[in-house]
Amino acid sequence: MELLSLPDARLSLEFTEDEMPMVVSGLRLVARRFRKPMQVTSKQATTHRVLHVGGARFILMTEDGDPALLSTSAHGDAMLRAVVDTVRSVRTREKVRGASHAAPLREHAC
Repeated sequence: MELLSLPDARLSLEFTEDEMPMVVSGLRLVARRFRKPMQVTSKQATTHRVLHVGGARFILMTEDGDPALLSTSAHGDAMLRAVVDTVRSVRTREKVRGASHAAPLREHAC
């Protein structure tokens, strides 16, 4: 999982298919933290999908075979940063506890 800066000053969260459950769980937790409902609406386009999550608009597309979630606003940037922080925090705790696999995030994980 990697958070990249885009030329238009927005962010792109790039991850593998295996990390998709953690990204979705992270978005759910972050949406609650921002006091926004986790209502996902999407519209399929030819090359991408437009998602509305927790009051922010994202573009979900595949780059080089792996998914990427691109923010379209400062609010979306903040959400993606918080998702990465949350996932990294959970992964660190799992390593400390000796967990052998990454489970989906839980509410108390933040």
